[in-house]
Amino acid sequence: MLLTFFTLAVTFLSSFHGVSTQHVDPSTNPNSTIESFSFFRKWSWSNKDFDLTANHNSTQVMKLRTSVATHWLTRFGLTVTLVPSQEQFKVKINSAGIWCGFEQTYKIKKDGKTIYQYMIDPRGLNVDRWHIKKSGNLTQSYTWKRHATGLAGVVKRDDTHKKVAYFKAETFGSTGLAAALHSTLPGTTNYTIITNGEVPLVVLVSVYEGHFDLPRYLLEHAGTLALPKPFTPGQGIMTW
Repeated sequence: MLLTFFTLAVTFLSSFHGVSTQHVDPSTNPNSTIESFSFFRKWSWSNKDFDLTANHNSTQVMKLRTSVATHWLTRFGLTVTLVPSQEQFKVKINSAGIWCGFEQTYKIKKDGKTIYQYMIDPRGLNVDRWHIKKSGNLTQSYTWKRHATGLAGVVKRDDTHKKVAYFKAETFGSTGLAAALHSTLPGTTNYTIITNGEVPLVVLVSVYEGHFDLPRYLLEHAGTLALPKPFTPGQGIMTW
C-alpha cells in the first residue's frame, strides 16, 4: 500500500515537472543561444561544493564553493570561480536577518564591488519567489517562482513574462524522485540550468545553488545554532 502510494506520488510529481515547463523562449539577443549546464553535489567537508559543466561538450565552466563560518552562522557565503579564467565572484547575504523569515537580499560581488543583486520573498506557506533585480549590466528584472517541491521552476522576465531560464533536478534520473526525496547525498542528484543567455550564468547559478543549501542548513541545525546577535541599523550585508 505504502509502495503504491509512493509510486503514484512520484508519477504525479514527474508529470508536474514535465517537459512542457522546461521550454525557454529565444533571447532578445540574436547572438545568444539556448544552452544547458549541470552540476552534482561533490563529496567535500561540507558536501556543499559543486562543479558546473556545459552539457554540449562536458567542459567545466564554474566551480562553486559554499562556506558557513562559525556556528553562529554569521558568515554564509558562496564563491563562484569561472574556469579557466579563475575570475571570482562572492555571494553574500545579510547575516542579521536570515532567521526572520522575511525578504532577504543577496549580493554578488566582484573585487569587493556589488554587481548583481537578487532577493528572496518567502511568502509564508506559499511558494517562495526569487527576484533578480536590475543591476550591473542587467537592464531588466526577473523572477523565479519556485515549484512547491523546491527543486525546479521557470525564471521569467518581469515585463514580458518570457521564459529566460529553467531549473530542474533529477535524482537517479527521475524528476519525481528529486522532488520527493530532496536528497543531499553527493552524486545522487543532477541539477540542470537551461538558459537562453539573457541572464548572466553566474546569477542563475547563485540563485539556484543558494536556494537549496542555506535554507536546508538552517533546518538541519535549527536546534544547535546559537541565536544571532541583535541587528544594528545600517549593518547591511555581512563582511568576509
